Amino acid sequence: MMEGMDGYQACRQIKKLSGSHVIMLTSKTSAYNRVKARIAGCDGYITKPPQDTELRDAVTRFLASASREERMLPAQTRLA
Repeated sequence: MMEGMDGYQACRQIKKLSGSHVIMLTSKTSAYNRVKARIAGCDGYITKPPQDTELRDAVTRFLASASREERMLPAQTRLA
């Protein structure tokens, strides 16, 4: 647990300030908490303890997505 804000609030702030992908690593396993994380803007939700490859696979997926987004920026700039 974090002091001052919960993970959902932290996710909203991170997304608002940087637009970065957020993967939540938590002990909360209910569907309610997964939905709450999705509403907060969370891109991934992994419960503790993570499976051996689960965290690595999620990070790899979001790094690939970020790379695609970066390659699209010059094309979007030319279209504007």
